[in-house]
Amino acid sequence: ESFRILDGPALRYCLREAHMEGVWPAEYSRAIVHYELVRREEHRLGDDTRRDRIYGLEELDPPPSFDLVIADEAHHLRNPDSLGFKFVDYLQRITDALVLLSATPVQTDASDLFWLLNLIRSDLFPSPSVFAEQVEPNRYLSAAVRALRSPDLSAAERRTAAGEALDAAAVTTWGSRFLVDDPLFA
Repeated sequence: ESFRILDGPALRYCLREAHMEGVWPAEYSRAIVHYELVRREEHRLGDDTRRDRIYGLEELDPPPSFDLVIADEAHHLRNPDSLGFKFVDYLQRITDALVLLSATPVQTDASDLFWLLNLIRSDLFPSPSVFAEQVEPNRYLSAAVRALRSPDLSAAERRTAAGEALDAAAVTTWGSRFLVDDPLFA
């Protein structure tokens, strides 16, 4: 694959051309742009105070359409009030596919992960409370796995401990939706 690097002048060129022509320039259809550059207010919202007017991505009409946007270091997007989060939220609405890359998606607590998942699938992760219900069974499922792998317990004790953990997972709000009716757990 061949990608063009968008520095400041190249990004401003693309924004100007997209404003005038109504489409993103073809020669930059595959591009890499530094996250900090593209989220700058002048590139997001425009700047008409300059002699050489800068058009902003969010003011383009029609908005550009991207096939794929890949956001590296996505853990920086964990704050829904940040400009970065708001900008990537805008990008996900004008792209067919959004990929978030992060080696550390949880920086402070589980809400970090919620906001990243909400960015890419707000239909599945609409609110922090729904997310909390969805992850609630995980601690019991992890406990079941730990029990089954424990070298300190007999086979019967492992089965009992794992069964108790699965029972606890099944009575969580989210777990009861799936585990109770699943033949595997019947």
